[in-house]
Amino acid sequence: MDLETQLTIPIFHKPDSFRISIEDMDYLRVGDDSILQVYFEVARESLNFSDSFSLHQRRGCTELNLNDFLIIGVKPVNIKFTLDEILPYDLPESTYCGPIDPFYNEVESYTDVGNVFDSIMLEAGRIITAIHNYTEVPFDSLYLELGDPNNPQQLIFSYMYIGAHDSVVDTIYVEDVKLSRYMQINASWRSPGTDGQSVNITQDDSVIFKLNIDSLIASYIYGYAAAFKLRHDRFVEITDLPFVIDSLYISKGCGWLKLESEWNIPFRCSLYVYEMARTLGFDFTPPVDSVRFDMENTYLRTEGNRLHFYMELNIPEIPIAIDAASSTRLHIYFDTLNLNWLYGRIIEEIIEVTSPETIKLDLPTEMEHLNLCSSFLRLTFINTVGFDADLQINVNAVGDEGELIRSYAGRIARGSPSHPDTSVIECDISDILNFRPYEVIVGARAALPPQDGAIWCDSWVKMCGESITPLTIVLTVPDTLFMDTTYAEMGIEGVDQITAAEAVISIENRFPMELHGTIWLDSLNIEVSIPAAPTDERGMAVMPVDTTIRMEFTDERLAILQQILRQDSVAVIPVIHVPATDTITITANDYVGYNYAYLVLRVRLEKELK
Repeated sequence: MDLETQLTIPIFHKPDSFRISIEDMDYLRVGDDSILQVYFEVARESLNFSDSFSLHQRRGCTELNLNDFLIIGVKPVNIKFTLDEILPYDLPESTYCGPIDPFYNEVESYTDVGNVFDSIMLEAGRIITAIHNYTEVPFDSLYLELGDPNNPQQLIFSYMYIGAHDSVVDTIYVEDVKLSRYMQINASWRSPGTDGQSVNITQDDSVIFKLNIDSLIASYIYGYAAAFKLRHDRFVEITDLPFVIDSLYISKGCGWLKLESEWNIPFRCSLYVYEMARTLGFDFTPPVDSVRFDMENTYLRTEGNRLHFYMELNIPEIPIAIDAASSTRLHIYFDTLNLNWLYGRIIEEIIEVTSPETIKLDLPTEMEHLNLCSSFLRLTFINTVGFDADLQINVNAVGDEGELIRSYAGRIARGSPSHPDTSVIECDISDILNFRPYEVIVGARAALPPQDGAIWCDSWVKMCGESITPLTIVLTVPDTLFMDTTYAEMGIEGVDQITAAEAVISIENRFPMELHGTIWLDSLNIEVSIPAAPTDERGMAVMPVDTTIRMEFTDERLAILQQILRQDSVAVIPVIHVPATDTITITANDYVGYNYAYLVLRVRLEKELK
């Protein structure tokens, strides 16, 4: 039986070895001498070699030498596991309880054979069946029909007689028989000696069917293919496509969807994209077919920094011969995209402009799949010094191809401790992001005469215009929504020097009702009130409403915040409380989410500004 899975392994340099561990295979039992063969496919090139080790008590590990292969970058590694022999495997029991007709009785039940495989082809082996009759009624002419409910090929086990409180065990030798994960069990029987009267079986009585697969040689048909997983219901799930952003909004553009199949059958393909309200579909004709689709006003969100696609293949109900090594691959690429907004993880830090400090942006490492038309680094400076100042901003990007340095000039206006000035400077960093950096360091230097006061800075990256919500959710009323938990990197030094702190939260709501929210920041709670979106005469939202909430931390709350900032990381959990409403109209385009949220930490400097 072939088990094939896909692991994403970060390998940045030439590796010396790679260790594989197989654990917790609850649905699979193997012998002490079973051989595990490994097949690698790395960076679209096949590296064929094998290794083996002994599996004991369903656990084992091995170390594979990769000295002969140069692997650079973060690429998917497909690993195919092949077990030469599968030893005894028990299927769950199927129990029938209920009234029994004395002349002809039928019962159907479905048995889930576990997640380890979706469907298998039994090349050779035997299946042991056990039927236990816990009733007071003997049965004759009993037979058990086992097989795939969607497949006319079935197994039939016949028994002439089973007495009351009796059991029958039988073995059938199988060859070239297919079983799916969800197998259907049909049982029919005749019961003698009841004189045409019905016999009632209570819940305490039952007829139990138990199956056991023994000494099985199997070849895998459906399951983890190299490109996707095809389940028993002909549903395909595709993940780990080459995107490493959190979310993006495409205002204009087109894309291509191409399928390459080794299955010589036509079928209908429908593609569902996570957080996308519409479906892309076309009729596929093998071996290669493609279609162009429009991506105007499309919002995409990723899971685990990768776009999540769902694809459904409607395969005709005809006999199909599919080799275990065959697959169907999906290729998706975008063309002429205009990205209105792209959201990535950015570590927000305050910088003191008395000396060059850094703001580290945790940017994606694989941006080659995105053609950004423009993007900006937005810096907001708060000045309490009573002089104008010229700013020099240096952006240093470090990538696989070396370093790229860009300098920008700006000017901030004078302010005072009682009336601070806020200046916003935007730097176009399109060429920096297209450089595909894995680290961006931002330094700022201000020329100021000696003066008491301080300058603070908060920053974020804005891609091609104003942002929309990075978290899109669907509401049910009433409900409490726990939005995605994030972990903010803290560990800030010198927190005792913080004299004030302010939380700034921007929320966008397109639901036609007022919402109340809470942000759980460790032991601190930030309460937010979200106004309802404007509606038309039908009560449907016509446009989103933006709300910016600012909350200052002073006294006891500031002391609690200082303790939180000392931690290495802190969990940030946004919660939306949905009020109970009798009637509400919500369309597929309605959402609520956070545009951005950050902390502004103000530190008074007791030294000369230069």
